[in-house]
Amino acid sequence: MNFMDLPASRQLHLLFGGQDVRRLDSKSDLLIAEGLVSGRAVTAVFTDSKAKLGTLGCRECDALEAAALRASKGGHVMVLGLDSAGTRLSEGIEALGAIRKAFRSLCDIKAGGGAVVALVGKHAFGSASMLAYAADVRVFERSSAFAMTGPKALVAGAPQGVTLAQASYAVIDSRRYEFNRADAVNWGGVDDYLALARSAVLRAADGASTGDFYCRKLLHDRLQGYRPGSGVSDDDISVRRVGNVLRITVNAPSGLTPTHCLRLISCLDAAHDHAGTVAELRVRCPSHSFDLRDEAVAQSQYLVQLAAVMRKLVHAGLPIEVVFESTVSGGAYIALAAGASAVHVAPGASIVPLPAQVMQTVLSRESGVPVQGVDEFKAYFGFGLVDGTISNRETMELEQPSCEEM
Repeated sequence: MNFMDLPASRQLHLLFGGQDVRRLDSKSDLLIAEGLVSGRAVTAVFTDSKAKLGTLGCRECDALEAAALRASKGGHVMVLGLDSAGTRLSEGIEALGAIRKAFRSLCDIKAGGGAVVALVGKHAFGSASMLAYAADVRVFERSSAFAMTGPKALVAGAPQGVTLAQASYAVIDSRRYEFNRADAVNWGGVDDYLALARSAVLRAADGASTGDFYCRKLLHDRLQGYRPGSGVSDDDISVRRVGNVLRITVNAPSGLTPTHCLRLISCLDAAHDHAGTVAELRVRCPSHSFDLRDEAVAQSQYLVQLAAVMRKLVHAGLPIEVVFESTVSGGAYIALAAGASAVHVAPGASIVPLPAQVMQTVLSRESGVPVQGVDEFKAYFGFGLVDGTISNRETMELEQPSCEEM
């Protein structure tokens, strides 16, 4: 039996070595506890792998956010036990707003120098894969499956004809294990996994996280010889300066790909190099990419890197405002909304958990609210999906220099 196949309560007991553990009432399906692991203070949050249609509902995300804040204030290593299909889609856009805040809290821990460890079980799909890649160190089971999109949803959303067997193979590609020199794969039993987990806590606490420069280099290198998903063009991202605003327009009708994520990071770096600049991202992008070629290079890592860089730049004093100008969903929404200092939605835009055809496959219904009036906007604002709305604004017709020219 694998460690992550055990009940979550047993996992916590073994992780803390039977020592005194303080169990916290999460008011959710998450199990949360505090104690010592290898002599280091730890706040541990473990999912319930038996939850259907996604482990992370509104209550779970709220509990995760609270635990992250608690770990940050206490200087604890945060340990995530993840065996999850991601966000609970049956809770609709409310859960999407909740995961935005929870994921942002992890990015803020990292931006502030805190330590996060992810212990991954049988699978981590969707937002769960993003939480795992937000960690400094990850421990995998040898059979762990990773994907921004689970196999069934990938079949429904892929632009090309994809079989379930092809989609399933794409999410177990071993390249997911090569992201971080501190990552580890368990090829043994429960005791072996525990040893790796405790070692991961020590390494994370001692600052073993791979540096930002190395992470970017690895992600760039992985795309060598890579054929981007369908519809990717050099014109998908354009940049212009309007006064002190660096306006970055993203027009990616086939979804946000790893290539787009790296380009956006370069553009935001350029904005940070100019004091007094406000970065404004105007986004027309339906979701993350559902192309198998993008999933094969572990696109969750690229989305997480984009969000993490955005949060670091925000903490460093660069305001980053995101304006969604069309329907947006999935990993594209989570990464951009979590990374931004403020999120706005334009008239006629909408926010949904996943594209309509995928929602129909998973839940046999759609779930989203278009922004057409005050009541719809109140729903977005109340659920924490956005921080404000905007009207259509005229823009100055300026020459559009490339990022390198900024």
